[in-house]
Amino acid sequence: MDASRQGERVRIREFNLAYGRGKIRFSLPEENVLGVLEAKDLVALREPEEVIQESLLKPIDSLPFKDKFKAKERVGILVSDHTRQTASDLFLPVLLRELNSVGIPDANIFIVFANGTHKLNTPKEQESIVGRSVAQRIRLKEHNCDDEKSLSFVGETSFKTKVYLNSEVVNADKIILTGGIIYHYFAGFGGGRKAVFPGVASREAIIANHSLVLHPQAGQGMNPYAAAGVLKNNPVHQDMQEASRFVKPHFLLNVVLNDEKKLAAVFAGDYISAYEDGCQFVRKHYGVKIRQKADLVVASCGGYPKDINFYQSHKAMDNVISALRKGGVMILLAECSQGMGGEEFSLFFEYRKKEEIEKSLRERYSIVGHIAYSTLNKAENAKVILISSLSDQQVRKMSLIPAPTLGSALNLAYERLGKNPSTYIIPQGYITVPVTSH
Repeated sequence: MDASRQGERVRIREFNLAYGRGKIRFSLPEENVLGVLEAKDLVALREPEEVIQESLLKPIDSLPFKDKFKAKERVGILVSDHTRQTASDLFLPVLLRELNSVGIPDANIFIVFANGTHKLNTPKEQESIVGRSVAQRIRLKEHNCDDEKSLSFVGETSFKTKVYLNSEVVNADKIILTGGIIYHYFAGFGGGRKAVFPGVASREAIIANHSLVLHPQAGQGMNPYAAAGVLKNNPVHQDMQEASRFVKPHFLLNVVLNDEKKLAAVFAGDYISAYEDGCQFVRKHYGVKIRQKADLVVASCGGYPKDINFYQSHKAMDNVISALRKGGVMILLAECSQGMGGEEFSLFFEYRKKEEIEKSLRERYSIVGHIAYSTLNKAENAKVILISSLSDQQVRKMSLIPAPTLGSALNLAYERLGKNPSTYIIPQGYITVPVTSH
């Protein structure tokens, strides 16, 4: 469709964004579109096992993998739980083969699911994570953050976090950290040290660590350094790093997956250096540089299951707001077919004011409360219009603006911004992190 403005033909650009299992089509004047922000496509490795093997032979800032271990040592491998896909079924057989080759039998190797505060994995989930062959030959251990008898005190960080870790991990001769590196909305990045802390820590220690997202001064909200992509001066990351040192991790193997959850990159070696290299890789491929912030951002979470509920959809909201100027408008496409994301999450919006949520978080931190606070904070700094299957009442309860269609959402945006707002389109908000370049 072409339109006419002051006698000139205006080019119209068509867009097609994911919404649940479907798509929403719309169009905008091309001159208003600053750009379509998309993370670079990561190509899956053609020979992933060969790349894993090569990473062990030539690790980052480390002796070759085999040279890090001695015969008959007792080795613990920390792996992610069912909430995170890390292709562990691909790399675990390679690690086991290498350990066996230096004289460490299967009986001396154990795998710990670094559950943090998440629920324990079922036997079926365990097998899905590590692969059937590994599940049948290696002892698998579930970390339970509430089982005090299985925890040992290992020390206190400079942030006054009293660190209790899984006793089997503490008592192992050598520890291997595994995981996936992705942006994390307050730890900077996932992976690396998170396998130890919070992965195999006590609930109280985890709460103490996560509480560091709060600004040191009450009433000031969140610490600005506890944010996606930020490691320097990030107290949550620094505390995690300090806590992980108590078990002296001997090797790290972290991966980066593409959007299809296929293995795209492998980082192995020193648990700090290899991890930092992996974070740089993620910044390069998922961080999208922008020269300016826009008046309007139209973003999709990326469709199902990334927009299965609002709790999950918030990650996209948290990412894309960095492309929006203060006082601008965000239109977020998030179907939320399974509602807001649980009763506990919904109850936090009974507070209505973010200051009340902050007070609650300072008394007893919770991730769901943090996300509720973050939602209200964004709604205070920008006009956030949500296209979803939630009721208008539910959307307004979160201080967001409901809209039944993208057309009606755009009309609401134009009422605030005028007819020609500078606009970014973000098709995969769940994985795309706009970064301002100067």
